[in-house]
Amino acid sequence: MEFIDGIKVTDKSVLIANDIDPVKVSEAGLRLFVSQILDYGFFHADPHAGNILVKKTVKLSLLISVR
Repeated sequence: MEFIDGIKVTDKSVLIANDIDPVKVSEAGLRLFVSQILDYGFFHADPHAGNILVKKTVKLSLLISVR
């Protein structure tokens, strides 16, 4: 298990307060999910907002649970 520091993707006011453009976040999310399918042939099967964190570098972290 690893701790990942990030901002909830749905917390627009905190994103803006940290100088992160919500539009860039949404564009990064779109590119991420499209590339999962088209480039890699597999995808995160539970992509709800609770499983996505935004790092201050405008990189997205997808949280997964492995059993």
